Amino acid sequence: MNIRQSLGAVAVLAGMMGLGSERVWPAESTITVLTNFYSVTGSNLFELRTAMAQARPWKTNLHFDAFTRWSVRWQFQSVVKDGQFRVDGFATQTKAVVTLPRWLPPEGVPPEVVKPWAQFLKGLMTHEEGHVRLAREAAAAIRREVAALGSYASRQELTDAINNTANRVLDRYRRQERDYDLQTRHGVLQGARFR
Repeated sequence: MNIRQSLGAVAVLAGMMGLGSERVWPAESTITVLTNFYSVTGSNLFELRTAMAQARPWKTNLHFDAFTRWSVRWQFQSVVKDGQFRVDGFATQTKAVVTLPRWLPPEGVPPEVVKPWAQFLKGLMTHEEGHVRLAREAAAAIRREVAALGSYASRQELTDAINNTANRVLDRYRRQERDYDLQTRHGVLQGARFR
């Protein structure tokens, strides 16, 4: 099938410290999912297949009809107690962008064209939702593993421990995404199959 696996990209925000006695807390953990569409035209299955190949926004040698890209950013606040630095607030911001084809059937298109398209689109959406699920799980795993960190002798050591932990989690989820695409044959086994 023609589905593009997403790769989690990372942007790291440095630890934040409160000013004076006032604490500046990171924002709550959030996830934003955006869906983009690219338009395809055609009156039969061959025309639709050709239109998708020409219209998809990624112009690579990869033949994917849909694409999900996600990223996780994090920020934290630290506190010093007994000369040791530890996490005192942590949040993740996850963003997933899903790109799918959109076809508005012209009048008179027979059900033999509309039905396979609807099934294909449903399979694409199911597959891409799996990538979004992995993004959510990655962010949750980062929060859990950072929460388990102990105390460090310096702010830099704490920052390094947080970033290393989060990046290890993301690497793990990138591998899971590759496995997900292999297990689903890039969505074919989920119904994302179009002639």
